[in-house]
Amino acid sequence: MASRIRVRVDRAADALEQLRECKLVERLPSGQPEAHYRFAPQTPDLVRAIDGLAAVFDDQRATVLRVINSQAIERVRMDAMRVFAHAFVIKKWDDDA
Repeated sequence: MASRIRVRVDRAADALEQLRECKLVERLPSGQPEAHYRFAPQTPDLVRAIDGLAAVFDDQRATVLRVINSQAIERVRMDAMRVFAHAFVIKKWDDDA
């Protein structure tokens, strides 16, 4: 799947595991090294939410993609700010060193 959607295998695996933890997919026994998952929302509320999202995506695809993109960009900005801030952290000297 990772190559089909052009993401690194570890990123796809992490995303699928997060979806499993959110009870949106389930991991299937495969007998193979790579995991297999299927879409399986585990509550009626999740089914309704996914159906609603699919309907909005069909009607307002550009808006949904813009929201997703803006959230991804914000995560990248926050990560960059965190790395930059850590570069200026002054550590206490260890007198024993």
